[in-house]
Amino acid sequence: MKRVFVYLFRGIVCLIMGIMALWASAAIYYSNLPGSGTRIAAVILFFAVAAGVFWKVRPFYKAALAYGLVWAVIVIAWLCIPPSNNRNWQPDVAVLPSAQIEGDKVTVRNIRNCDYRSETDYTVSYYDKTFDLSKLQGADLFIIYWGSPMIAHTIMSFCFEDDQYLCISIETRKEAGEGYSAIKGFIKQYELIYIVGDERDLVRLRTNFRGEIGRAHV
Repeated sequence: MKRVFVYLFRGIVCLIMGIMALWASAAIYYSNLPGSGTRIAAVILFFAVAAGVFWKVRPFYKAALAYGLVWAVIVIAWLCIPPSNNRNWQPDVAVLPSAQIEGDKVTVRNIRNCDYRSETDYTVSYYDKTFDLSKLQGADLFIIYWGSPMIAHTIMSFCFEDDQYLCISIETRKEAGEGYSAIKGFIKQYELIYIVGDERDLVRLRTNFRGEIGRAHV
């Protein structure tokens, strides 16, 4: 019976290490190493080192600990990936918003209001506006699905008197010519940006051109 538990424990540990290996492989392949050939070689090297550890190190728990150290090096390198504001950004995420608060008045600068002809064809424009927080009447929560109901993006739109709205969306800040990948997003390959925008931009893009939005009122 003891032998059965030993094999069961080793099987669980191996499963966990397999998941760790998959994450490490993705982190290496989608890293900032120059050239796909270099990244593939680095992935192969990782598996070669891991295989060598389990081939040479005994007993099993020492091999698992050694493997954990190798994996930790990759995690530390991943954690040290620095964000940057200085890249060749796509036009719709090139400008950062800012706000100045004076009592109940908030002046928001660089509120995005793109004029869309299609999802990818648009003219970017911005404006500044002052909002009175004492006149806040409510908020709308927009929920955006891309397929799976388990994954969603949210946008908050704050409603003020006189039909004034201010939307805030946290999004990936893509570089010019860069597409979106959920895998790359999972392993820290995008910067994030707080987009402060007009509803005619952030909401209309998703209702009129993407058809992917739901809404809840708060």
